[in-house]
Amino acid sequence: MKRLLSIQDLVLDYRLRSGGRVQVLRGASLTVERKEAVGILGPSGSGKTSLLRCILGMPTAAAEVRCGAFDFEGMDMLTMSNRERLSLRRNRIGVIFQDPSNRLSPFRAIRHQLEDASAGVRDQHKSLQTLSAVGLSNAVRIASSYPHELSGGECQRVAIAQALASSPSLLLADEPTSALDTIAERRIVDLLNQMRASSEIAMIVISHDLSMLRALVDRILVLRDGSLIDYAPSPARSRALHKAVSGEPKELPKPLLDVRDIRLVHGVHRGWQNWLRRQRTHFALQGTSLTAQAGECLAVVGQSGSGKSTLARCIAGIDKPQSGEIHLSSALLLHARPITLRRSLQLILQDTAGALNPRLTVGRILEEPFSICRQRSFTPQVPRAGSREAVARIEQVLDEVSLPVNCLEQRPSELSGGERQRVAIARALVVQPALLLLDEALAGLDAELQESILDLLQRLRVQHGLTCIHFSHDLRRMLAVSDRIAVMDEGRIIEFHPATEFSKLARHRASLQLLEAVLPDSEEM
Repeated sequence: MKRLLSIQDLVLDYRLRSGGRVQVLRGASLTVERKEAVGILGPSGSGKTSLLRCILGMPTAAAEVRCGAFDFEGMDMLTMSNRERLSLRRNRIGVIFQDPSNRLSPFRAIRHQLEDASAGVRDQHKSLQTLSAVGLSNAVRIASSYPHELSGGECQRVAIAQALASSPSLLLADEPTSALDTIAERRIVDLLNQMRASSEIAMIVISHDLSMLRALVDRILVLRDGSLIDYAPSPARSRALHKAVSGEPKELPKPLLDVRDIRLVHGVHRGWQNWLRRQRTHFALQGTSLTAQAGECLAVVGQSGSGKSTLARCIAGIDKPQSGEIHLSSALLLHARPITLRRSLQLILQDTAGALNPRLTVGRILEEPFSICRQRSFTPQVPRAGSREAVARIEQVLDEVSLPVNCLEQRPSELSGGERQRVAIARALVVQPALLLLDEALAGLDAELQESILDLLQRLRVQHGLTCIHFSHDLRRMLAVSDRIAVMDEGRIIEFHPATEFSKLARHRASLQLLEAVLPDSEEM
């Protein structure tokens, strides 16, 4: 088998603004053969994405890279010009980044962006075929849509289609299925395996999901302490999904959250020239209703595009439904959001790179909720930004989400995807809300950190009566941590069962598909 990629003794340092240095990669070596799939496993912040950027020749401005040897298809990457590297990336290397919504242009339709990825070939039929191949059933609608009109999972699949459009010889995938529901994840894994069987494509897949890597790659390497080592499962550590609740959930006479028959219709346009003339409509929510008790952990699961994120945004007051009612602690939230309720409800979005202000340090980001909650209304439970109480609260939350105090001086662009996700969770928890909405908030975290965050949320539920609503595609984990499971499909709640009995009571086609698509569990590192 002919060697495609060879990297020897890769060293990567990051320069800090304080003048110091942090070494991320320490003599990492990697070889990939043609048609081979290699998985790189590691926790958030271990340097996986930094390694991918080095392979692309796209390290950040603060990075210093040293390498003993770096060859791709017999070409010396160390002596290539920037123009040659750019040509290589456009024609021979496909990339799937972790945050797809930030890699797609908000000003161009998906069809045109796929054509750009195909060396500028204008072939609408091929674009539709590519979109259908990655599991997008309504390819015509997706092709004419803009990124902001798609769900997080749909954006991820568009990014995969974009990476495959130029028929590359090497595909680099950074968490390629982290934003996908279990059915779409299975389709993408099957699709990539079929591509490998029918072509000469090789893959490097970076992930914290061991189950996905086992189903997709030939061998797994672990990035640990800056070096790549062969994965060796430990028989003493078997993977056990976290059980967040023991016993039956507490039932209260009046629910904390009561959503009644909300409906939301989006106008969908066919192109920029028809921006003001809506030609079609998309029913995002069609009479959706649910309730959540105080101290309960509720999960809303469904495929990408089923309406989960839209429902979360309506509850948070970001999107305004055309009809229906939303009550929080008996207060109507549909048309007005009192300033006193800002502290009671916090939303953690799926796209943390877009949710965090890139110009602010982590310290400023975590101080901001204190100022917002006290605007035009004195809230004694929330300390003043910059006060001793606020600083102590920030340090406490950082410790709870396993972030070091020195990250307060860093900006979001200097953090890994998992670290940004923890900052977003810390920002939501810092004002001690009563209701926490988590829109795929665990998708970018490794398994160990997911369980530590779920342990944290369980402690907060017991100590403070915190109510959590997870909007997720990860049915396996939601079954383990939730009291009740609600299934969404085409903008409706179609089934609602206790988590302990869900597999027995599920009857709807969408629920059965989610159960069938769950990948088998694997051992931990």
